[in-house]
Amino acid sequence: IAGLGGTVLPGLPNTVGIVAEGPKLAYDARSGSIRVAQGQVQAGLRYTVAAAALPRVDDLRAITASVPRALERFAAIGPPPPAVVDLLEQSPKTSKWDQFDFLRTWILGNVTATGTGVPKSVPAERIQDMIAGSREGSPYEIVAAQAMLARWAGIPSRIGYGFDGGELIDGKLEVRPRNGASFPEVYFPGHGWLPVIGTPTKAKPTVGGDPSTQQQDPSVLP
Repeated sequence: IAGLGGTVLPGLPNTVGIVAEGPKLAYDARSGSIRVAQGQVQAGLRYTVAAAALPRVDDLRAITASVPRALERFAAIGPPPPAVVDLLEQSPKTSKWDQFDFLRTWILGNVTATGTGVPKSVPAERIQDMIAGSREGSPYEIVAAQAMLARWAGIPSRIGYGFDGGELIDGKLEVRPRNGASFPEVYFPGHGWLPVIGTPTKAKPTVGGDPSTQQQDPSVLP
C-alpha cells in the first residue's frame, strides 16, 4: 500500500482469508470491508487476500435454492411502476440470473448517463422516467436502477462501491481514485454477494470536470 489514507483497505468479493504482518486488521463480513483495527493505514503495509472464485454464468443459471431468510430484507422494495412491470414481463424466466442480466443490460443500453455520480435518493418515479420518459439518469441513478430492478425480480441486491481496473506501471497495477466505481451487488445462494459491473453505452459530455479524475472509455458513445 502506498499513498492511501484513512482506515479502509482494498479487498475482494467474498473474502475467505487475510494474511498480513504488522498492524492488526479487522474484517466486516456484512459489508466485506477490511480495515486497520487501530490508527491509519501506513505506507508499506502488505497483505494477502484469499477470496472465493467468481462463478460461471452456467453455475448461476443452475441455482434453484431459495433466498436465506436473513437476506430477504435485501429484496424488500415497494410496488413497481408501470414501466417496470412491462420490463419484467419482457424478461426471460429461464433463471434468476438470466432475468437480472436482461434487466441490467436494458438499463445500460437504453439509459443515457448524464451528470455526476453523486449518491442521492432514487424513488420509483425516477425509474419510471428512466425507462419510459427521459431515458436519462446520473451514473448513480443507473446503478440504483439495476439494484432496484433486481429486487423487483426477487433477487437480493445492494449498491456497492469499489475499484474497477487500474493502470499497469512497471509491472504493478496502480489503482487510483479515478478507478472508483459504484455497482450493483446481487446475492445468489451458494456464491454470496457478487459485484456486477457494467458501463452505460451512451453518455452526455461532461463540461467543466477535472479530466484527471475521470475515466476515458472510447466504447461509451456521446
